[in-house]
Amino acid sequence: MTSAHPASVVNNETRWTDYSTPPSQRNGGEKDVYADLVDIYGQVVQRCLEVKDGLEQTCALESNGTRALPSQKVNTAMPDGVHQLTIESDGMFNWDSTVVAEEYKLLKGAQRSAVDEDDDDVGAGSDVKGDEEDSDAYQDDDEDSEWVIGLPDPENQTVADLLLDNSKKVIWSMHHTMRTDARRRFTFGITFADTKVRLWHFNRAVIVASNSFHLNTDAKLLIDVYSRLAFATREELGYDLSMKRLSSDPDPSPDRTNGKRWKNQYRIMVCGESYITVKTLANQGAENGFGSCTRHQEKRPGG
Repeated sequence: MTSAHPASVVNNETRWTDYSTPPSQRNGGEKDVYADLVDIYGQVVQRCLEVKDGLEQTCALESNGTRALPSQKVNTAMPDGVHQLTIESDGMFNWDSTVVAEEYKLLKGAQRSAVDEDDDDVGAGSDVKGDEEDSDAYQDDDEDSEWVIGLPDPENQTVADLLLDNSKKVIWSMHHTMRTDARRRFTFGITFADTKVRLWHFNRAVIVASNSFHLNTDAKLLIDVYSRLAFATREELGYDLSMKRLSSDPDPSPDRTNGKRWKNQYRIMVCGESYITVKTLANQGAENGFGSCTRHQEKRPGG
């Protein structure tokens, strides 16, 4: 839905034109309803470019939910929305160019319980590893990986179940980015649950989740978030500037997603000298999520 006026006033309350009717009251599934965020993101970018010369857009939001992104490691997760790093993606829609993952929940028909009285407490301390027995929905190809995401029982879902599921999915996406991309020092996520929005930050020391804010009444905050992400530098997005990913042909070996896998190569600057990685000799701690991580690479002079 495209509108010349992205926000409007309804009953003395500021609302996005695309969401003058709250998501939970609209027809359609999550992917269709929240796809209008792409329109909002695009209009925020357009307005920023109009008011300030010289801005360089580094990220773009794409609606997803039906595609497993190609990756160095098989990953069956399909994030609902993906902020792609446009300045290096070369048109490829993959995990290596994923800056922010978004997850959506409409909360239609979900039962409310006492824990739902404070939605901000749901999922903030979620332990993804603790749900191994529930489901293998998001398992990967690493035999040593313990990261498995459990889904709530569809016949007995509460609001808390759906919020927790949203949290687990975005945490998994952030973890996958950190374990596969050697350049990343930290990454981000965003979750939407009807009109409630939360921001997420993941690094090897901590996961931080914000208090929720309202999609409509706090529209200015969403504008601030989207504009900052759209024009952020690579360093602000969590990239180590001493490393550059080099384009490589996908490994044609099949995987469970019928997609492609490849082994990334990096150009690394060390004391002013350029080196190109040839293969990984050791990858200690990357799967753990937290704590130190040591990647030992065989290299050659970069020229």
